[in-house]
Amino acid sequence: MWSNYYPIQDVDPRWVSIPYGKPIQNAEYYILDQNLNPCPIGIRGSLYVSGECLASGYTDPLQTAEKFISKPFSEDESAQLYHTGDLACYLPDGNIEFLVRIDNQVKIRGFRIELGEIETVLSQHTEVREVAVVTREDQSDNKRLVAYVVPNDPAQDPTTGTLRRFLKERLPGYMIPSAFVTSEAIPLTPNGKIDRRALAQLPIDNFINYRKKSVSRLMTPWNCSW
Repeated sequence: MWSNYYPIQDVDPRWVSIPYGKPIQNAEYYILDQNLNPCPIGIRGSLYVSGECLASGYTDPLQTAEKFISKPFSEDESAQLYHTGDLACYLPDGNIEFLVRIDNQVKIRGFRIELGEIETVLSQHTEVREVAVVTREDQSDNKRLVAYVVPNDPAQDPTTGTLRRFLKERLPGYMIPSAFVTSEAIPLTPNGKIDRRALAQLPIDNFINYRKKSVSRLMTPWNCSW
């Protein structure tokens, strides 16, 4: 049911989330890069779980093959790693910090993009309370990134230029959304996760050629059904 723990005493404002902490006695945690090499402290990578706590797999053989892989640095040929789907990093004290989920990966103009990574960075802006990023298609059927932003101050929306400059200082250009939509709330699924399907279906009247202009407010938030 669980494989790590973290005693919460003081909350560090620099944390993206409460740390996972450290694995319990029968669990092993690994943060690995795309070549399954260990990541050093502070470098983000995919989180894998191993050890006696690990299950044998799912009932679906295809899902098992995708998530459970052989442990490349073990002398035990039967040892496996479970790919959690979390992006994480080691803190200097050895605890593990969760960063984003990597399930929401998209490919735009040849670049693989983690939507959660954009959301994490944009949520650090002082004028932003909540954010969700999705892909939308323009009139030419080209995929574009759109950021839905809930401002901290409902009476004052952050401008497109402000948000774009903030992201450009922290992310590569291909990860900068083409449009920003200010909103009163982010739709959630029954289990409390961002409802990206609902966001992707919302009509945006001015969702046009992004190369010609950018738009800060594209719609009256949530005055539509999905």
